[in-house]
Parts: sequence; C-alpha cells; structure tokens
Amino acid sequence: MSFFDSSRDEPVFIKSLENVQGDERDTMLISVGYGHDERGGLSMNFGPINTDGGWRRLNVLVTRAKWECVLVSSLRGSELAAVNPHNRGAVALRDFLEFADRRGELPLQPTTITEGETNDFEDAVRAAIVDRGFTLDAQVGASQYRIDLAVRDPSDPTRYVLGIECDGASYHSSRTARDRDLLRHQVLRGMGWRIHRVWSTEWFYERDQAIDGILRSIEQAQSRPITEGILAPATELPEHPSTVEPPPKQVVVEPKYKAAVPYEVYRPAQRLERDHLLQPTYTTVLARTIGELVAVEGPIHHDFMVERLKDLHGVERAGSNIQANIKLAVRQATRWQIVEHESRSPFYRVPTRPLVRFRACANGVSRTVEYIAPEELALAVLHLVEDQFGLVEERTPSAVARLFGIERLWSESADTIRAVIDDLVSNGALRRSGMQLYLA
Repeated sequence: MSFFDSSRDEPVFIKSLENVQGDERDTMLISVGYGHDERGGLSMNFGPINTDGGWRRLNVLVTRAKWECVLVSSLRGSELAAVNPHNRGAVALRDFLEFADRRGELPLQPTTITEGETNDFEDAVRAAIVDRGFTLDAQVGASQYRIDLAVRDPSDPTRYVLGIECDGASYHSSRTARDRDLLRHQVLRGMGWRIHRVWSTEWFYERDQAIDGILRSIEQAQSRPITEGILAPATELPEHPSTVEPPPKQVVVEPKYKAAVPYEVYRPAQRLERDHLLQPTYTTVLARTIGELVAVEGPIHHDFMVERLKDLHGVERAGSNIQANIKLAVRQATRWQIVEHESRSPFYRVPTRPLVRFRACANGVSRTVEYIAPEELALAVLHLVEDQFGLVEERTPSAVARLFGIERLWSESADTIRAVIDDLVSNGALRRSGMQLYLA
C-alpha cells in the first residue's frame, strides 16, 4: 500500500477527530461512525463532539481539506433534530450533515414553536387537518416571521413539508397588509417554505373545497425531495411510552350559533276545505289551523301566512272577506294563547318558544328579507360572524341574504339587515372593531 508509505511527501493517513489537527490534504474523507442500532434506535452521544469545545474539534476536522471534502455517513441532518440545542458540538454536527445534504448550501435557521396565540380560524383549520391524520404545529417561528400552521411530514416528522397561512377578513381590507405580505411570502419561499394560503371566505362558503386544497398541497409537497423540507423542532417523546397515560381526548367546542336548518312546511293531518277560509262561520276551525301553521312555520309574516293559508285551502285570491276572516281567527288563536302577535309587528309566533335556529329555503319555500323575522335574521348574522371568526360589516348583509337563498339584495332589504346588526351591537351580542364585526 504505497499510498500509506510514510516516506511520501503527503502520505494517506487515518486519524481520529482528536488527532487530526495540524494535518492537511487535497482531499479529506470524513466518516461519521455514528448510526442506528439493530433496533433502529439512535443515541445522541457523539463522543468528543459532545464535550466542552467539541464543536471546535469538528471545525478543525472539516477545514483540513485543500480542495475537496467527502462525507460518508449513514445519518442525515434531519435525524439529529432531537439533539440538545445547547450542545454546541452536536448542533454543529447536525448542521454540517445538513450542509452536505444540501450540496454545499448553508442550512436554514432552525425553526421554533413560539408561544404565539392562535385565533378561532386557525384552530378550525388545524382541527380539520388533524382529523385527516396529519400532525401540525401552530405559530412556528421562521427567522423573524411566524407561520400560522406547519404540517409535519408523515414519513419524516422531523421535517415540515408545508406552511399554512390563514388569512381572515381583516387581511382583505388592508392594502398595506397585502403589500407587506408579498415580501414576507418571498422571503419564506427563499428559505425553502412551501406556503398554502386559506381564505376565511372560502372556508365559510366552500369548506370541503378548502380542505381538499390543503390536502393536495401536502401531497405535492411530500413528493418533493427530502432536502426541500424544513427542519422541524424535536418533539419530546417519553422514554417508556407504555408507562405513560394517554393524553386526554380533545374537547370539541360546539359553536354557540348553529347553522341553518331547512324550512319546515306545515302539512295538515286532514284536508282543509275552501269554506274554512271563505266563510266566517268557520272562524274556530281557521283559528286552530293558524295555530298549527304558526307552531310549525313561525315566526311567520302576516302576508306570507296569508299566502300559505291560500295554498292550504286551494284559494287563488285573498279578498276582503278572507282578510277579515283571518283577522278574526288570529284574535281567537291569540285568546287561546296558541299564537302570539304584537300589535306593531307583522309576525306571528308561538308564545314562550323562542327561535334557536334560522331556516334556509327548502321544500319549495323561499322568503324575501321582509318575510324573515328580526330574531331569525339576528341568528343568521351571529352564526355568520362566529363561523367566519369576524366579518367585514359592509359585506354582512349580502352574506346573510345568501344564507337564506337570496341572490339579489335590494337596498331596502340591506337596510333591514343593517338595523338588525345595530340592535345586536346595542344589546352587546356583537362588537365593532374598525370595519369588522366580532362576537362580543
């Protein structure tokens, strides 16, 4: 083996980390002798590198080559994500492996899980993706920025494959925020982050579509080379998992204001006769019918109730005689206390039974805003603001109208909804913050 002949000017040598200082060669082959054991375990004991000043020894080793340094290792830098961040030598080894894995590019600044608080929108997105089997960290620090949600690679949890940004309604309303975020986005991409943005409006109107978009982005990110991932902070794992009690089940907080239910149509048990509506002698029968109708479809507007009574009795036109009969029957139903009707209100309700859900058009029934009671509009507004985690007030009337299947909103109808919003703010159910509406 002439290469090892000590008489040569620069013979090949084999030395340990501790003894290499002072030697130089054109090419240095560095062998990392640490690796997984037969059970796949990996010790974080790296011998002299772990000692005080161990990082200096490593620094000497990797600077012995004049032209070329060849690294031989069974480990990747990502596998050392669990090293003690205060162990400067182990961190240096991890970064050197990462540097080699990136073909000479400096490793990215380590990410951290910050103490930043999440909002309801971010929590909802996170819960939806966790339900589909992924692990996410919230408020992950990347350089001077924070990523709302970061998805760990299922095949390599030491890396993030995707960052998720959750942009609420306030983002839409601020041009300055949008302009500033363009630069932020470019910086994060330059650091290697793949970013998927979720809009609150899409989350509200097309939630399944928004979730599918996130899942597609995760799938695409997983197909990229491992070197394109972002090193994730280590998660603390118990030494003996079998002896540790399982974590408590996550408590699912139900929304305070529920989504719409289909409009339920009153269907009488027996066929109703035309004369019950046409003749005043049937006031008692008509009063009972009105009570049953209001019990199912209340609160119901007077004019809408008249239309429903015409349909139920097979009458095409409600003349003065029919209007008079309905008026008498309503008085009778009110005396029986099966219908409640305030003198200045056009709506009929069931006494002592408050409305708890607003109703979307269904069963062939559609209503204009004027035919929807204020308390029902209020429930829709509150649900919308809660589900969207805040809403631009200017957009609220049209968004509420769409919940009821109303595509075109007239100015008078928009004013009706605005009046409901004002009442909700006055009674403390909503609060205004700039152009935004939030639950109080």
